[in-house]
Amino acid sequence: MEGFQQLDGKLSDAEKWLKKNRFRIARSGKTIAAEKGYLRETGNLVFHLSLIVVLLGIAGSSVFGMRGEAIINVGERFINTPTSYDNLAPGRFFSIANLPPFTIKANNFDATYDPETNAPLDYTLTVTTQDAIDAPLIKRTVKVNEPLTFGSTRVYLQANGYSPLVTVKDKTGAVKFEGPVPFLPQDANLTSIGAIKVPDMDPQIGFVGSFLPTAARDKVRGGFSSFPELLDPRLLVSVWKGDLKMDTGVPQSVYRIDTDEMERIGLWALRIGETYQFEVGSITFNGVIPWVNLQVVRDPGKQYALFGSILAIIGLMISLFIRQRRIWVREVNGKLEIAGLALNRLPGLEVEIQRMVSEMKGAK
Repeated sequence: MEGFQQLDGKLSDAEKWLKKNRFRIARSGKTIAAEKGYLRETGNLVFHLSLIVVLLGIAGSSVFGMRGEAIINVGERFINTPTSYDNLAPGRFFSIANLPPFTIKANNFDATYDPETNAPLDYTLTVTTQDAIDAPLIKRTVKVNEPLTFGSTRVYLQANGYSPLVTVKDKTGAVKFEGPVPFLPQDANLTSIGAIKVPDMDPQIGFVGSFLPTAARDKVRGGFSSFPELLDPRLLVSVWKGDLKMDTGVPQSVYRIDTDEMERIGLWALRIGETYQFEVGSITFNGVIPWVNLQVVRDPGKQYALFGSILAIIGLMISLFIRQRRIWVREVNGKLEIAGLALNRLPGLEVEIQRMVSEMKGAK
């Protein structure tokens, strides 16, 4: 027991004070047992039940939802079909046939960087979307925290980089490859690596490349980019001939080349508009276009997880800040004996009992 007090008074006066201060009372003969702070247990129960709701929401998104990623160059169109994804992870009970039939064309991409720190300030992707074959075309804007929404499916702007535009010809001048090739950024300044594979040439040719948006060089790192914008773009290529191993049926990365059984026949750095001649052909660096990585997500349990999280926070706050305490009052020989117990020994009980005694004395 804590905060024991004794005073002259009537049991009815104590009962009146306890009711006034929102205690739940059980009276038996000349004793009163009172308690308040039941809301603390309610908060504790709400907190644990809410965690179950959060887990169910996450599980629902996992088994009934999907997640996929696709890199598209500016000017290209993304059609929401399984073959358009670079990787696609459907939930166990998600049917590919339920993919919403939308298309997205990337019209323009603008990235703004701080000239002092090189940190990104803003990314803006302008697109044209179509919800269905006969639906009207709609121009929309995508930002990092402002995704596109198609029903329960959201499309996020996740990453960006550059795709050098190249033309590869054989020694007769016939074009064997032409178009943009996405390169993967390796640092915040978008120093990027990639591979160009030309299996139609004889012998087969592969280019192991590095792209530098703003070219710089030092003795330690060699070639690198000093700023993420296209201020002085360079394409560094290492030319290899031999078997690209694209006919073996073994999956391989589109961004890398296995050169273990190939022979290097050239190495050069190209500015836009320059051509490098090697023994069996040539490569021309025509320009650069940006690419964006779109993340397509369907989270049917997201709302339930959010609702459960909010309830869990509310329940936790209630269980932390509501004080649960008990007070016993009994009448002995015309005097009242008052004692109490605070759950988890939370402070404040003695002060409340002292206030009870003072107010009962003042009421006489």
